[in-house]
Parts: sequence; C-alpha cells; structure tokens
Amino acid sequence: MREPEKPEPAAKGAVEEALGHYVRDPALWPVLAVLVLVAATLGAAVVLFALVDRNVPAMGALALLVGMSVHAVVEDLRRRRFGMAPRVVLTLWVAVAAVAAGFHTLGVF
Repeated sequence: MREPEKPEPAAKGAVEEALGHYVRDPALWPVLAVLVLVAATLGAAVVLFALVDRNVPAMGALALLVGMSVHAVVEDLRRRRFGMAPRVVLTLWVAVAAVAAGFHTLGVF
C-alpha cells in the first residue's frame, strides 16, 4: 500500500530564514529591536551622506540598498504572497527616514 504524498513545505525566502526566529520568539524581540535600530542608523548615515553631503560613494551605496530592497520585495511578490520581506523592507525604510529626519532636524548632520 502506498503512503499518501506529503505536501512540500512552502519555500522560505532569505529574509524569512534570517529573521523568522526573531519575529516568532517574543524573547528575541529586544534583539530584533536593536538590529532594526542599528540598520536604521547606518541607513540614515548613508542617506544623509548621499543627499545632504552629495558624497558619490554614498550615492552608490544608496542605489545598492534601494536595488536590494526592490529585489527582495519583487522576489517575494512573485510568489504571490505578501510575506516577511516587504514588511521588513518597509519597516526599515520608515525607520531610516525617521532617524535621518531626526538627525538632520537636530543638527547632528
């Protein structure tokens, strides 16, 4: 007698594999908050150097970050789902904009 075939698990994206544990386990949420704040601070520095200081390498880095963000979102949406990648990308870019605006407003940069 033949066993019924088990459905294959849905393929996880790279973002979900990397950050899924931090999102699902409430004990790791402080670590996730620190990761988001560090990424937002670094992203804000790149944005400010590129847009305010007109630094050419920073413009290249910003273009690379935007390209990677678009790629992650498009790959996730190709699977016809709104998974973790678009949420993470949106959250990070909102945090980057908020930190950059705060730094610029306070005169830090």
